[in-house]
Amino acid sequence: MVRMDSHLLVRIALALGIVLCIVKIIEMQLTINRLNDTRQELEGQIYEIEEDLAEMRYKLSLPYDDDYAARVARMQLGYHYPDEYLFVNDLNEEE
Repeated sequence: MVRMDSHLLVRIALALGIVLCIVKIIEMQLTINRLNDTRQELEGQIYEIEEDLAEMRYKLSLPYDDDYAARVARMQLGYHYPDEYLFVNDLNEEE
């Protein structure tokens, strides 16, 4: 009887160990999936930032001349030539 009880305890312990391993494997797989999703998001952000950086480098490589000054005056300061018509879009882009 004692011998049978020890075999039963070993089997129960082994079954609990196997269940624990399965739970840990599932938990690790969920963590891996979450980290892969985060990595893909970050790679997308890196791509966007690299595009912005390339555009900024291009703008920095342009010579500083009258065209550059006119472009800055238009884009950043909102200036325009006297014979130009300005159209303003006051609609929300979110709608």
